[in-house]
Amino acid sequence: MNDNAIQFKVATEPWEFELIHELNYQTFVEEIPQHQANGEKRLIDRFHDDNIYIIALKCKQLLGMLALRTQRPFSLDQKVPGLDRFLPTGVQAPCEVRLLATQKEVRNGLIFRGLINQLIQIGLQGGFDIALISGTLRQQKLYKHMGFVPFGPLVGSADAPYQPMYLTRKQAEELKHVFPAFKESERTDEELALFAKPYSFLPGPVSISPLVKQSLQGVNISHRDPVFLQQFQATRNLLKQLSRANNVQIMMGSGTLVNDIVAAHIGLRQEQGLILSNGAFGDRLIDHAHRHGLAFKSLIVPWGQRFDPKAIEQVLQQNQELRWLWAVHGETSSSVLNDLQMLKEQCLPHGIALYLDAVSTLGTVPVDLQNVTMASSVSGKGLASQAGLGLIFHADLPPRLSHKLPRYFDMSYYDSNQGVPFTINTLWVHALHTALRSACFPIRYLQVRQWALRMRQHLQKAAIEWIGDQAAAFPAILTLQPKGKRTAQEIGDALKDQNYLVSYQSKYLLERNWLQISFMGYHFTESIIDSLAASLIKLIND
Repeated sequence: MNDNAIQFKVATEPWEFELIHELNYQTFVEEIPQHQANGEKRLIDRFHDDNIYIIALKCKQLLGMLALRTQRPFSLDQKVPGLDRFLPTGVQAPCEVRLLATQKEVRNGLIFRGLINQLIQIGLQGGFDIALISGTLRQQKLYKHMGFVPFGPLVGSADAPYQPMYLTRKQAEELKHVFPAFKESERTDEELALFAKPYSFLPGPVSISPLVKQSLQGVNISHRDPVFLQQFQATRNLLKQLSRANNVQIMMGSGTLVNDIVAAHIGLRQEQGLILSNGAFGDRLIDHAHRHGLAFKSLIVPWGQRFDPKAIEQVLQQNQELRWLWAVHGETSSSVLNDLQMLKEQCLPHGIALYLDAVSTLGTVPVDLQNVTMASSVSGKGLASQAGLGLIFHADLPPRLSHKLPRYFDMSYYDSNQGVPFTINTLWVHALHTALRSACFPIRYLQVRQWALRMRQHLQKAAIEWIGDQAAAFPAILTLQPKGKRTAQEIGDALKDQNYLVSYQSKYLLERNWLQISFMGYHFTESIIDSLAASLIKLIND
């Protein structure tokens, strides 16, 4: 990218956040007397950990910023009692925009345009139906021209008054014409990379963002370096916040490895348990259990079907000796999202420890690991980062029993060594940190659902069915069994020639003549999905 080009992006790097704190101070302490002065001349917003910052950079100089907040309570919730009564009826997905600021020397409209353009793209893609702001009185004419509607009393102080305002999704759609996307010649390298071919709809390895790609271009430093350890702990904290787990360990390895680790820890219990399976990955849990010599019963239902809570309850009632349950959250083989809350409700009353395979779900759908004893995941699927890191989430630290477990499998050994007892690829951790810090997961969850829905609507119009119970569909993946003249492998090969990568070469897919489209990767545009759907439908129906 041209060093003099202005780059609009989501902030991810530590130095970017430092610049944000400085501009925040300059704007809301020195220019607008909203906060008390301090000797550091930096102001960390009270919602900093939850903010998604959209920034404008030039040669590592911060020209402008705004913050997007998606979690309530919003700042305005605390300033306007009964906030929702002022909003239009039917609001389902609100967001709040705060801290809009630019350097004085670049207040010519360009930076404002770029920031708003990025905001509109993120907001519309994320499915938000209304954006709330506290607009400075000095810019009311501009805000109203953009379609913002004032409501409620003024907030702030006598020295810094603000008018609460909202912008509806309909008005944001119209603003796309006022603040259009930059022309192709004006796009940054990062923006152009979004449109690079081939287009990957694989469940792994998944497509990763330009920011994550850039983070992999550095130099691997020592896993004992204090700088790395600081980022490592920050990455663990982000994972815990995302999953609501008490602890997480990061290691080199695949989903298969971390599930072996879970099986080894289950083995320490020396108790009988229950394993659920409604697809290939549930069957793999059963295989893990056999290889580790676990004592268990299994509840197996046809691939693509949901588990009946009554059937699970019956097994548990009839087998009082069962003390643990192991299941897959997102069964990618048959496109079923198993009900995690239901599993918790089945386990808690019986005092049964719940173990979970969250390899494909973490980052694609909400995953709440509270009341889950141990769960497995990876860096390279729903989190849209570099593949190669295994993740183990656990409620409590297991007792130190290293003589009964391989050293690499002992989670208590990890915790006693700052989480890094063995060599780890520090660049991959940096990439994971970048992916976590730059993602707005509420937006991502909505995007994944919207991408899947758009593809399903295309297929439904063409009378093409898919595998699995639609009421329990896992949005991150769509499984098809072509009924036409071409096999799934022939269709997959043809799509590959057209620069669309889909999954069809796994053994269980080949055996069933199945083909899969995954939405686990980074950023799919509607036009790319429409184009893939058209090619897929033509190949199936011809």
